[in-house]
Amino acid sequence: MSPSCGTVEEIGWYQTRIRDDQTSALYVPNALFTKTIAINRTRNTHSLFNEKISIETEPDRIKTILNALSEYLSSLPDVSQKEVRIDAIHGSQYTIDLVALFKQPEITSLRDEILLHTTSLVSKHGGKLS
Repeated sequence: MSPSCGTVEEIGWYQTRIRDDQTSALYVPNALFTKTIAINRTRNTHSLFNEKISIETEPDRIKTILNALSEYLSSLPDVSQKEVRIDAIHGSQYTIDLVALFKQPEITSLRDEILLHTTSLVSKHGGKLS
């Protein structure tokens, strides 16, 4: 059985009903729970931000862009760990991994802010998102 995410709706004698992200009902025999690890995401204390972005820029500007992105992630509140690294290079196009661990369980609105600020930082330093 592949891993599933969802909300437990009902625990019965023989099976448990889980509603997944696409609102489909998944009926799991209770015998499987004795052989499976369940993660309760509602009790998370941290959130992971992990995005890949593609940047087109000159090779001499990429280090400046990476440093600016790293400084920006460090300046955000409640950052426990951060990493900005080049994942792939194709000519003048770079794929960058932006990874940060935040000491708060929900970062949905912060994610949008980070991506918007990343766009402005990249263009400020002579690059463009591709």
